Amino acid sequence: MKKILLGSIALGALIAAAPAGAADVAVAPRYQAPAPVWSWAGFYLGGHIGAGWGTKHWYNESPFASLGADVGLHHVRGGLGGGQVGYNFQAGNWVFGAELQGSWADLEGNNQNLVFTLGAGGPRIINNSKVDSIVTAAGRLGYAVDRVLVYTTAGGAWVHDKFSTTTDVNPSPFATGSQTRSGWMAGLGLEYAFAYNWSVKFEYDYVDLGRKRNDLSCPVNCAGAPGFGLFAQDITQQLNLFKFGINYRFGYGPVYANY
Repeated sequence: MKKILLGSIALGALIAAAPAGAADVAVAPRYQAPAPVWSWAGFYLGGHIGAGWGTKHWYNESPFASLGADVGLHHVRGGLGGGQVGYNFQAGNWVFGAELQGSWADLEGNNQNLVFTLGAGGPRIINNSKVDSIVTAAGRLGYAVDRVLVYTTAGGAWVHDKFSTTTDVNPSPFATGSQTRSGWMAGLGLEYAFAYNWSVKFEYDYVDLGRKRNDLSCPVNCAGAPGFGLFAQDITQQLNLFKFGINYRFGYGPVYANY
């Protein structure tokens, strides 16, 4: 009986001590993979569509009115679409690189000439213009938070314009001209990587092409003077462009840190 009693006491003491001993045993931590960091570095190409509007201010430089006389301003509006190619570098959250964009455009507008009529007491002249292509080459600087990139862009711009003069009674041009103009651009954008290699972006660009001379060819009748060959005009031009684009990004995706 005494042996049974002593054995019961020893077993109870062992059970009571077991949790305390287990608490002293170290438990190995469970491995957790590091969180991925999204990378924007590398080469990409894509396409875009959008719309634009701008102003064309004409000034006379022909000999039939005061040089520099204001002959009117008009707005151009329309759509555009094209493609882009670029390359990004990334340092931490900062992303920088370069991008080349090319767009076919259809931005048109006109105004009534404030100075000229076609002959004494004749119909009024209408100044017409059209932007049919736009190219920009720009640097980009942005700040990325995982899959979201906010950026600024600035660089050079080149635009091809077509000009013509008609009358308010006849839409057929009697003087025409075309010109490739250069200037500068600056813009803002937001880009989101919605899949491993794909991203979408929204971008606004301001383009300033300054003031440049255009000599419209006028072989038949220009400002009431038969055979006058050129109808010289200085034209200032600024554009506002809004674009929605999609990019395919080569070798992009999450990058895992090494520990």
